[in-house]
Amino acid sequence: MRKTDKDKRETAEFAGIATLATPLERKTPYFSNKVFSDLPDILRKSTNVFTERREKDVFLTGALGVLSGCFPNVYGLYDGREIYPNLYTYVSAPAASGKGTLAFSKYLGMKYHELIKATHIEGQAQPVLFIPGNTSAAAFMGHLQSNKNGIFFETEADTIGNTFKQDWGGFSDLLRKGYHHETFSSSRKMDNEFIDIESPKLSLVLSGTPEQIHGLIHSAEDGLFSRITFYTYDGGGSVWKDVSPYANRVNYKEYFTELGNELFVAINALLKYPKIELQWSKDHWDFFKGVQEEFQFEALDRLGDGVISVVRRSGLMWFRIAMIFSALRQYDAISSANKILSCNDTDFLNAYELMNTYKEHNLFMYSSLPKQQPRVTPANKKDMVFLEALPNAFSRQKAIEIGEALDIKGRTVDYRLNKYLEMGLLYSAKSGFYSKPQLAASKN
Repeated sequence: MRKTDKDKRETAEFAGIATLATPLERKTPYFSNKVFSDLPDILRKSTNVFTERREKDVFLTGALGVLSGCFPNVYGLYDGREIYPNLYTYVSAPAASGKGTLAFSKYLGMKYHELIKATHIEGQAQPVLFIPGNTSAAAFMGHLQSNKNGIFFETEADTIGNTFKQDWGGFSDLLRKGYHHETFSSSRKMDNEFIDIESPKLSLVLSGTPEQIHGLIHSAEDGLFSRITFYTYDGGGSVWKDVSPYANRVNYKEYFTELGNELFVAINALLKYPKIELQWSKDHWDFFKGVQEEFQFEALDRLGDGVISVVRRSGLMWFRIAMIFSALRQYDAISSANKILSCNDTDFLNAYELMNTYKEHNLFMYSSLPKQQPRVTPANKKDMVFLEALPNAFSRQKAIEIGEALDIKGRTVDYRLNKYLEMGLLYSAKSGFYSKPQLAASKN
């Protein structure tokens, strides 16, 4: 699947609103309507109940995190490693901005949660699907020892952030390892106990205000940051939402509990088999390679080499979302004679469209978090060459022409101009026209 000019135009249009996003312009993109129309049936019915675009996007982000923890025997080979669907998702937005719809996504997994709880063996830790955020590192290990897959689901991110501050609650390292299914090991001399959990399957679903993320992640260099699929936006606007039963006759708890029962049918169908493999076609992998190479070039050019981990793990997120879609759409086609999920073009491209939006949200979060002092890198040198090439006073069109001569794309030129304005390296008294500070000062 080659990336055509049409694909590139659609991608630019789809993500264009976020291309210029800076901490001063929180214009992060929505998911496209086509994303929702092409979802597997359970997710399409789940999101159709919401009318506000942000609410639909928030619910889908939470649902992907929940569903990623419900298929522990579905995997795919990625860079030679067995990778399972587990995602870490985080919705960051101000209070009372519509992110509360994420809470309803938990109902999708509740019947599976009850099934796992019912397998409890006396004398062992209680197996659960949903692990409380307010839990000790030892209890966390116990839950995963009794059931190798689990989901941290918290609508207030500081529940986990506060746990991290306690001596008994330091398990950020386990979250980082869990994302890649790396073995958890623990040994306690007092109890003469050794715990070894191979291939843990851990998911994370969080929401919180922009301030709450700092209790969980202190800087963009924190390894946990690049493992998270972020969705972030400003408030819900100034229009009052009609909350009366005449405007919305849906009982969300009942509605999503029923959809959870439908999901449980799919989960049970897949759990009959020890392992089910997702496979992409050669065309899929070729398309994937081209997209990720272009994203890596643009992201490094815009933000420097510190963003490389965000770029690399975005590919893994894409792969995992496609795995979730394929499991939901094809669960009834799996049998003893066929334990392969062959990802179709619809699910592959829909996962691509989602990831194309998420990566803009991730880059926005990256630009918003504190960073270590940047080193001089080729990307930074190129940035400096461009800035020095700009005349003392110039138009946007002139900057585009200079950028073309330096092999810098138009979208990246616009991003840099906005960044220079924010840093005080440029001044703009009129839209589309710029001057350097020394010239601006001489005019005042």
